[in-house]
Amino acid sequence: MRNLRPVGASALLLVLACGLGWAQFNSNLQGIVQDSSGGVVPGASVKLRNVATNVVDEAKTNTDGYYRFTLLSGR
Repeated sequence: MRNLRPVGASALLLVLACGLGWAQFNSNLQGIVQDSSGGVVPGASVKLRNVATNVVDEAKTNTDGYYRFTLLSGR
C-alpha cells in the first residue's frame, strides 16, 4: 500500500469534510395560493406544521400569491 504525502492526506481530509457538510439537511417549500377560479390570493396566511415536533412556521403570500418557506430542517 502506498503512503500518502501529508499534502495529499490533507486534501483528502478536506474533501471528506466538505462532503459531510453538504449532507446537512436543508430544504425549501414554495407555492402559489389560488382561489377556485384560478386567481392568485395576495396576503394569504400559509402555515406549515412539522407533525413530529409540532413546530409551526407561518408565511404570507406576496402580491402574486407566492409564498416560500426557506431552510427547513428537522425542527
